[in-house]
This record gives sequence, structure tokens and C-alpha cells, in this order.
Amino acid sequence: MIYSVLFVLTVIIVVYSILPLVKEKYWPFVNVKRLKEISEEKTTGMWAITDIENEYQMGKLTEKDYQLLREQFKREIIPLLKKEQELVGSGGLKERVNGDLDDDVRQKMLMEVLRICGKDMSS
Repeated sequence: MIYSVLFVLTVIIVVYSILPLVKEKYWPFVNVKRLKEISEEKTTGMWAITDIENEYQMGKLTEKDYQLLREQFKREIIPLLKKEQELVGSGGLKERVNGDLDDDVRQKMLMEVLRICGKDMSS
């Protein structure tokens, strides 16, 4: 008898504790797998842009081919950046992701991405 009462109380306590997590619309760990996939795709695209820049600087690509390839990769990366921002902005992931880098490193990375995308921020 006492064991059945303890069992029922334990079940009630566990359900009461877990219920708020289940009801949470944007639980922080739901989109981690998709965020990782997007990040890998984005990294691949950024490396591709860097590769075509190197190929162009070595003279292996014409100006026209360089511009076409660069624009194509930028068009592929922009939706990934937007989707990543949506995922990072929801569900508490923003605090975890932004907390990994210090401000100086984050600023340098931003400047490099802008440089690769053709934005001149020096002025």
C-alpha cells in the first residue's frame, strides 16, 4: 500500500516537473541538429567563395567567370544565413551561440565575411 502511494506521488512530481518543458514552444535544444547542418553548409559555401577568390587572384579564372561564380555562391549562402539567424534568434540558442566567441574575434570574423562578400568597410 505504501509503495503504491509513493509510486503515485513520484509519478505526479515527475509529470509536474516535466510538463512546462513539453509545453514550451521553442525549447532551446530542438533546433540544434538543423543549426549544425546549416552551419556546415554555410562553411562549405564560404570556403567555395574563398577558393574562387584564390583561383581568380592566381589568374586561373577570368573576371566574368569569377563574378558569376561569386554571385552564385553568395545567392546560395544568403538564405542559409537568414535561416541560421532565425534558428539562433529563437529558442534560447542565441545566448549559447553568441556566448562562445569574444567580441574581438566576432568582429574580425564579421569583417572577413563582409570582405569575402565584397563589402568595403574600411571607410
